[in-house]
Amino acid sequence: MTPLFLISALVTGMVFLFLSSKKAIEHTVHFASRLKISPFLIGFVMVSVGTDLPEIANSIMSCMAGHGDINVGDSIGSVLAQTTLVLGLIPFFANGFKVDRREMIILGIFEVLALGLLLLILQIGLTQLTAFILLATWPVLIFLVRRVSPERDATKEYVWRLSKKSIYFHLMIATIAFAGVALGSFVVIQSVIMLSAEVGLPEYLISFFVIGIGTSLPELGVTIEGVSKGHTQLVLGNIAGSCVFDSLVAVSLGPLLFPSVVSAGVALETGLYTLFVTAVVFLTLSFRKKLDRRAGLLFIILYILSFSLLFIG
Repeated sequence: MTPLFLISALVTGMVFLFLSSKKAIEHTVHFASRLKISPFLIGFVMVSVGTDLPEIANSIMSCMAGHGDINVGDSIGSVLAQTTLVLGLIPFFANGFKVDRREMIILGIFEVLALGLLLLILQIGLTQLTAFILLATWPVLIFLVRRVSPERDATKEYVWRLSKKSIYFHLMIATIAFAGVALGSFVVIQSVIMLSAEVGLPEYLISFFVIGIGTSLPELGVTIEGVSKGHTQLVLGNIAGSCVFDSLVAVSLGPLLFPSVVSAGVALETGLYTLFVTAVVFLTLSFRKKLDRRAGLLFIILYILSFSLLFIG
């Protein structure tokens, strides 16, 4: 197969992932909106799981095919894309907004802890046991976030569009959408495997730079729509929660079910850069107490600079 055909298949698969994930999120949020907890926590826990469906599907399918680098590259690449590119694009596509300094510090600490633990595990070896450790850490962090996060108005409307459809309708559509996510993921994984062999680039780097953006599209869609409707707490919770979920849960599900080998060296280089950038982003937001175009431009530049990692080693 020609590289052009494989690239077209990759793009088609990612578009299918995005559309299926968007539909799954839309119908899942109707359930989450009935919970009497803060918008921040709904974004951090419920919506972040929905927007990470592509990463979950890619993790399981890539490890099942014996290509663990695709799983780890996608997860770390998604963390970088969400923390820099998705956050950076917000003030250019929607209004900027003020942020709470304490909230930004909390989000930054938990995101750095999650990513740091993943990098440590990668150096030890991503086995079934260490994958279980990553997975088991997620509910612990959720508990800690719940204890230290500032409470907001729990009666605020969390969904953008109320539905009069029955709960069974939403369950059926969500199930179909989940199947679409799995199908899109299969196309993406197979395209990356064949493209890597065709052009001679490591699977990890293709996953980090290409799939990482593709699987972050649901977060971008939810983020822009959420900010435009004034749901800034849900949006911030979603981005941070997605990054934590990618670092602990999505990346561990595949190896837990299907142990596979990971190239720890290249993962460490890109992971350390992502860790550094994450700290810079949340320190910037904490210091300035707002997300505007200046901050957004800085975050986008930090993402662009990550391409220099292609020339390291």
